[in-house]
Amino acid sequence: MSVQPKTTGTREPLPFEIAFGWGFGTLGVASLYNATNILALNYMTNVMGIGAALAGTLIAGSKLYDAVTDPLLGAISDRTKHRLGRRRPFLVWGGMLLAISALLVFGLPNIENKTLAAWYMGFALVFYATAYSIYNVPYIAMVAEMADDFHERTRLMSFRVQNVSVANLVANSLGPLIIAWFGSAATGHQGLAVLLAVVILASSFGCFHMTRNARFSERTEHVKYSLREQAAFIAGNRPFMILLAVKLLGLMSLSLQAVFPILFTKVIGFGYEEFGWYFLIYSLVMLVVTPAWVWFGKRVGKRNAFVVSLAGSAVIMASWWLAKSGDPFWTVALRAAAYGVTGCGTLLMGQALLPDTIEYDRLRTGLKREGIYAGIYTTVEKIAGAFSAGFAGIFLGAMGFVASRPGETVEQPESAVFAIYIAISAFPVAINVISGTLLMFYDLTEAKLAALRAKQA
Repeated sequence: MSVQPKTTGTREPLPFEIAFGWGFGTLGVASLYNATNILALNYMTNVMGIGAALAGTLIAGSKLYDAVTDPLLGAISDRTKHRLGRRRPFLVWGGMLLAISALLVFGLPNIENKTLAAWYMGFALVFYATAYSIYNVPYIAMVAEMADDFHERTRLMSFRVQNVSVANLVANSLGPLIIAWFGSAATGHQGLAVLLAVVILASSFGCFHMTRNARFSERTEHVKYSLREQAAFIAGNRPFMILLAVKLLGLMSLSLQAVFPILFTKVIGFGYEEFGWYFLIYSLVMLVVTPAWVWFGKRVGKRNAFVVSLAGSAVIMASWWLAKSGDPFWTVALRAAAYGVTGCGTLLMGQALLPDTIEYDRLRTGLKREGIYAGIYTTVEKIAGAFSAGFAGIFLGAMGFVASRPGETVEQPESAVFAIYIAISAFPVAINVISGTLLMFYDLTEAKLAALRAKQA
């Protein structure tokens, strides 16, 4: 282990600047991720006039491409040797590319030709996918190097979750309000693109600066395995494989929220303002309850806390089946607050388990492969997003959803409305039930890791 000067001991709490700085690094990338996840499908179908099936296919294709690049970037960061650490230089390079991506994805000039608009969006989404990998894979890998303690990792991840909450405010609350304020959907999305670019640069460069004294590890040279043996070790990491499956399912559920703006505007009858207020409430609650989930995870265990949060989220998602045109906004606000509580637990516990599974691999094999694991973890994110976004668009198109441009009035057939309810309620409930069941087989505890450390010593 190579340790920089001014770093903390392996079992001491991380200084606030390092913990906050690392968490701050997620603000920009999560803002753009959330904006793309929630707004892109609606933007492409109801602003650019691209058909729902084609829009979903473009989003899915870009994410599948990204799934290939993530493990590659993880391996590259594992092999990087730099006086600033293996991961930190990627924060600067990736941050600049992500800022450009925001301008490309949502800053599109008005293109009347729908075919040309589709080609442009395909390029923009692939560019964004590449930038996302360059930044996010090394960034996620940092946490396994920075903290060894079982519960300190949860504390470190709590800073990230709080910044994800702020990112929700930026992308999904402030974003729709900006779009509505401009009065033009196209111009409003361009304004959102500029805001996202500024946030990304501040977040990435701030994280780079504040983690300058963070601990990092060098590449392991004394233990060597073939690629086949390494793959077998990863496949044999049962806790990681279970977490990977749950991550896949959870992100499939999250990606189906691309249908959320359509539910609000085409079914319930709300506008971008109400949509923004929904995410404002959700994000503020999520921000406030994060310390409570850290405490709850210590008390009952990370896995059990994860299961509880999944069960709560399933109940809330099921309630969307009852939403209808004319519902008062307080019913939506209540769902937002409840989902802020359960969604925080799901996000925090899922991420807090990852560095535990990476340490489990290191104790079993002697290899320091944080980047590869982070790359595989984020690859699943892309596969889930590709399937869900593509499925949502293709499913809506097959069920008769009619795309439109601003100012055009179209009436959606009953089959399309039914498809929206299925995507936003029935599918997520089923996914959460399956995820909770899988987690019952996850058995990596604090005591198990301590025993492995003692055996290695």
